[in-house]
Amino acid sequence: ASLKELSSKKVVISCGSIGTTALLLKLKKSSLPKISNALGKGWCGNGDLEATIINTRKEAMPTNGPVITYAIKYSYPPYPDGFPHGIFIEDGGFPRFLAWYIAGKMPSPGSSLHLIKAVWDFLIKLFRKNPEVNIGDEIAKMIDNDDYIRRAVVLLGMGRDRSDGKIELSDEDEAIVKWRVDNSRLHLERQKREMVKLAKAVGGRLLLNPITYMDKLIAVHPLGGCVMADDPDHGVVKPDGEVFGYPGLYVVDGSIIPTSTGANPSLTIAAMAERIAEKFTIGRDK
Repeated sequence: ASLKELSSKKVVISCGSIGTTALLLKLKKSSLPKISNALGKGWCGNGDLEATIINTRKEAMPTNGPVITYAIKYSYPPYPDGFPHGIFIEDGGFPRFLAWYIAGKMPSPGSSLHLIKAVWDFLIKLFRKNPEVNIGDEIAKMIDNDDYIRRAVVLLGMGRDRSDGKIELSDEDEAIVKWRVDNSRLHLERQKREMVKLAKAVGGRLLLNPITYMDKLIAVHPLGGCVMADDPDHGVVKPDGEVFGYPGLYVVDGSIIPTSTGANPSLTIAAMAERIAEKFTIGRDK
């Protein structure tokens, strides 16, 4: 296929925190060398921490309803240097097919008995030529009746961690996130303490993600990497999303947010995108 060259007065990049940063890091080595040296800096995971409460006193039924149905907001004194702190803890449901997978990989005595019963009932209906044989329903009943799945609560923690991470490129031009827990340890310890309290309140036991003990985290809310600032010494884009040194080139996604938001950042990103879009004079450019 032949290459085609297109021109535009405005170009908007929206590939997310890691995707956009990686793209611009590649372009900085070639066609866009004037991009600020702040590119890649200011990354954070919005304080994400996942955990699970098991053996709750009452059935939690995590396969029912939407993923998140409630949130608890905690206000704390700031970090020692004055940086504000706060956390949110939300519930996290999971789909039935994941429950099936978990039950299959981690069978309990109860699930084994229900499996035998489900197979037996299915064979009886099959030999009797029952027209309403539905193996999916039988498996669903088996999963729903499994105790350790019904008595589990997934906790989703997030909050004000420090934006001191950095995104770099590997030799293969793949994005590598470098972030140390040290400066955000206060945040994580407070999260863990509150999650333990919640586990005790529902009569269960808290299980942290194993990688947490290695000071590594799973972040589903990556922010930063192309942060906005008042000048190119401290950021990559202006407050309106335009890249310093390249008029008409904009970045509009979570990569330009210069700090953790604390709560789920999706609405903050959407509001920021609307604000930037309102400044575009569509059809009136000279």
